[in-house]
Amino acid sequence: MKKLKTNDVLIRKFKVEDADKIYEYFNKSNKISNLSDIQENKSKLETQRIIESAIMEYNTEEPMWALELKQTKEFVGFIKIDNYSPKNKMCKISWGMINNYENEKLIIQALKTVMNYLFERKSIELIECSYYGNNRETDKILDNVGMTKEAVLKQRRFNEKTNTREDYVIYSIAANEYNKLKVCNF
Repeated sequence: MKKLKTNDVLIRKFKVEDADKIYEYFNKSNKISNLSDIQENKSKLETQRIIESAIMEYNTEEPMWALELKQTKEFVGFIKIDNYSPKNKMCKISWGMINNYENEKLIIQALKTVMNYLFERKSIELIECSYYGNNRETDKILDNVGMTKEAVLKQRRFNEKTNTREDYVIYSIAANEYNKLKVCNF
């Protein structure tokens, strides 16, 4: 797996030492679990095992990258590739950020860089991103990286935390759309 970078963020492999920060993140921010199927980690040991599993996946096409600020070397989030299909040349992308609203610029930089890598180096033809609920911040980020909202599937999940039904929102971008937009300036 290649190490990537933006002006402000290093996009790198996870290290076992990241487990404490990630555990802290997931336990402070239930927003990510509210928007996705990701469950909160019950212990630091569970988080460490998840990181170890992510490290083992670097030999597959479904990596999870850590996002680290270049200046401070501080862990600020992650980007994960799922459902990679070499046959269909597509994958799903998801992310999580500490202080999501403050780091919107950083996640946009990082997502554009990873998308560029997937389209240019891995010959992906379609990247999809989906989430549960109604989240304007996520919509804004996905719009800013050039993705298009394709569908809103009504009331697809019951959220036990909020005691409400939530929509399932699907965004995507195809390689030909990406190339027309010139999303990244490298």
